[in-house]
Amino acid sequence: MDVLISDWIDAPELQPDGREYAIGDVHGFAEPLEAVLREMGESAANAGQGYLTFLGDLTDKGPDHVGALKLATTPGQKWGFTGKTLLVGNHDLFVLITLEDMASGDGVSARFAKIAELNGFMETLEQIDIRNGQGRRDLSCLQPRLIELLGEAGLSEINGMGGARKSGNITFSHAGPGWYYGIPANEWFAQPPRFRGFIDGSEAHYTWTRFWWTRAPIDPGIFVHGHTPERMIWGESTWRQDLHRIDGQRLGLDGLGWADGERYVVGAEMEAGRYRIYSAG
Repeated sequence: MDVLISDWIDAPELQPDGREYAIGDVHGFAEPLEAVLREMGESAANAGQGYLTFLGDLTDKGPDHVGALKLATTPGQKWGFTGKTLLVGNHDLFVLITLEDMASGDGVSARFAKIAELNGFMETLEQIDIRNGQGRRDLSCLQPRLIELLGEAGLSEINGMGGARKSGNITFSHAGPGWYYGIPANEWFAQPPRFRGFIDGSEAHYTWTRFWWTRAPIDPGIFVHGHTPERMIWGESTWRQDLHRIDGQRLGLDGLGWADGERYVVGAEMEAGRYRIYSAG
C-alpha cells in the first residue's frame, strides 16, 4: 500500500524534545497502519532517533482490529523508533473498562454495554473471538484471549495506556485539552485514563471532548490529537491530506473520510520548527 508523505511544513512554534512521530485514530485499519509504520520507522532509523505516540482509538469500526492491536503493541524498536507510547482513546475505554469490570466480578452494566455496542465494540469482540467452550460469547474470555493474541507484554501495554504525553511544547492526547470547560491543562490531564463519565453522558475528559477548538486557548503550546476528523473541523465533505495542519495551537490527526467506512490512517513527523504528514488508506 502506498503512503502519501507531504512536503515539510514550516512551523516555528513547534518545539519538541527531539524527533517525534504520532499516529491518529486507527479503528482497526491495520493495513494502512502497517504501511505508515514502515515509512515512519524507516525515517526514524535513518535519523537515528524518533519517538512514536499512538493517539488512541486502536479498534472498533474497521476491518482488522486484532491486526491493529498486534501492530500497536509491537516493540517500537522493531520499526526503527527509539521508544513508543500508547495513549487511550474513547474507543479503547470499552476494552479497558470491560477488562476491569470482569476482573472485579461485577460484570459490565447494561448502559455501558449499549453505548459500547453503538460505537462498534461488538465487531471488535467478534474478531477477538470471546466465545467460551459452549460456543457462547463470554466477556470473561476477553483477557485470556488477548493474552493469546498479544502475549502478556501486549496486554500489559494495552492496560497501561496513558492519558497524555509531553515533548517540549507539544502535548499529545486523544481528544485534546479542556478549553471548552475552562479547565487548565495541568488539571485536565491529571484525570485518570479510565474515564467512566461517558456512561452518564459526560464528555469532560481528554478521551471524549469534541468542541474545545471553538474556544480561545487557555494553555500554551501545541496539542496533537485525534478523535474528531479534520474534514469536520474545516467544513469539508471529503478527507484531504492537506487538512492536517497546525491551526493556532493544535494539529489533528483523525483521518475519517466522508463515505461510510472510508478511513485513512494519518500520522505526523515533527521536529523543531517543522512537520510533515503521512497518510495511507
